[in-house]
Amino acid sequence: MKNNVVLIFLLMITLTGCQKPEAATPEGTSDSFAAQKGQPVDTLKAALSWVASLQGPAGLLESAEQTSFVSLYDNALAAILYTKTGQPDLARGIFDYYKNTLESEFAATGGGFYQFRNLAGAEPSRIWLGDNAWLLLALRQYRETFTDSRYDTVILALDTWIRSLQEPDGGLRSGFNADGTPIVRVTEGMITAYQAVAGYDTFHESLANYLRTHRWDAEAEGFLAEAPSSRYAQALDLYSLAALIWPENATGFLSRAQQFQTEQWHYMNNAMISGYCFDLDLDVVWLEGTAQIAVAQNEMEMGTTYRTTLRSLDASMIQGLEDSNTLGLPYSTNPGSSYGAVALWDHAHTKPCLSATAWYLFARLGINPIQPKDPSKPSGSPML
Repeated sequence: MKNNVVLIFLLMITLTGCQKPEAATPEGTSDSFAAQKGQPVDTLKAALSWVASLQGPAGLLESAEQTSFVSLYDNALAAILYTKTGQPDLARGIFDYYKNTLESEFAATGGGFYQFRNLAGAEPSRIWLGDNAWLLLALRQYRETFTDSRYDTVILALDTWIRSLQEPDGGLRSGFNADGTPIVRVTEGMITAYQAVAGYDTFHESLANYLRTHRWDAEAEGFLAEAPSSRYAQALDLYSLAALIWPENATGFLSRAQQFQTEQWHYMNNAMISGYCFDLDLDVVWLEGTAQIAVAQNEMEMGTTYRTTLRSLDASMIQGLEDSNTLGLPYSTNPGSSYGAVALWDHAHTKPCLSATAWYLFARLGINPIQPKDPSKPSGSPML
């Protein structure tokens, strides 16, 4: 499965023309960022190789090397990357796993795939709306790109289940924790679900009304992660993802995202890195979130700002653990808290991370993983 993946990736990237010229040549040259830094390996090639190394025999990718930790969200991102770079066989390795567990897992639990498991697929835990919405986005993009109907049953099951989570006020239930307790409603998951569920009907209209009434801050011109009284009401990804879902309002979202900018010392690379934090703690540079901003900046053709963000990301790349010729992006530059006051895991700043590296590659290749807006949905943010 892993043989010659990088060479095929690069060939298909050239043939399909999936990248924007500026995204592929962020400094106006065909040289990679690695060459500009004087590194002996090409950053793009090395990052693609690192991602390919994570895919195990079951078709799933672990989130970081030597962890056997598998995230549904991370695998959805990898599937989108494979789809957009013309690698349907590798995307199918991921999708086949979930199709094969549609009865034993999805149906058996009353809907939704587990958020976490190990590389063999065992020890699953937690069912969350957001990750399932990302899988639905990935499946829809694969279906559209390759006109392949083999996963239509999974698409229908996910679409139906997400719709079933809607409550009378229009909001969506978010799933269940490992102990069976319900997950509080998460704005990020709801806006992703808004985009993932195809079309525009009463589901979308009711959800938009709920978001407008309960999760929109007119003064901040952005979505609220939770009640306004909390210091964590503002979250970076609610601005970056909203900019991709509602591009007509992206300029405003990206402008407001500047409140999350910070500089932190990169633990592994011994350099000061400028980027964006999860929240207004400003105690870490969240590299996945910074890469999300770069994708949105590229979509908005903010050339100078986009190139500046990419330079920070490139300076944050670190070597893979098992192959020194591979490179990946850590989840964060330094130890600290994730969204809220919860401490990051111990290797968040020391090991390459699949989600961060995938978003970095989206930024470098000019890929919008949210996909262009569904033309059947109204233009502009439903909040404005």
